[in-house]
Amino acid sequence: MTNGRWFTFAATTLAFGGGCYSVHSIRITEPTPVYESHRNEGSSYHPSGRVLRVLAPGKCISVVDARDPKDPTAWKVRDDAGAEGWIFWDHGDWSWSCASAREHGGSLLDPSVSRVVSGGYWEQGEQRGRYRIVVRSAGWEHVSSSVRVEWIVEDPDKQQNRVLASSSVDSIPDWGWSLGAPHLTCAAARCQFTIEGTEPHVFEEARWVVTLRGPGHLTATKEK
Repeated sequence: MTNGRWFTFAATTLAFGGGCYSVHSIRITEPTPVYESHRNEGSSYHPSGRVLRVLAPGKCISVVDARDPKDPTAWKVRDDAGAEGWIFWDHGDWSWSCASAREHGGSLLDPSVSRVVSGGYWEQGEQRGRYRIVVRSAGWEHVSSSVRVEWIVEDPDKQQNRVLASSSVDSIPDWGWSLGAPHLTCAAARCQFTIEGTEPHVFEEARWVVTLRGPGHLTATKEK
């Protein structure tokens, strides 16, 4: 346990600076900023430089270095594209790796997924399928969410369905609102969904109507 939080890792051992340390793959459980560098204040490490990106809950990422293996509050991470940066224990949260979830018999469903709605119908050329709307939420006292629309395509040759395209909703910024359940309706060959949200700090309320089109395309209107 570190700083009052339990975590487990799937690890291999590599050498860092003449010593040995375990390299881990961790699962992000709260929105976690990745910083350009770190600074040392006495025996503790803190963010330095600009924020390079924010890791979304459910993201698995490799840890490639740590400032102090005995007190791992500052980790150097590398994403799938090879980009590196630093994350800090007091600026996010993470837990076991994707691999260790299988080893421990855990569910492979992303624990940040709070709502899933699937249905409707789309067709473009010879491709056809349905929509899936996924809401992810994170936080404790102030819960925030993100929403993604996925176009699921039918593949009769392989007798399976797969995600053809995915899109965010521009007028609903990621982790800016606490979102409820999407309500999907279809009529006259057009599908749309409504979703309500509350700003988690000032408690402003809003409602969006999102019209779904061909793969990767949608339009959204904020009503209040």
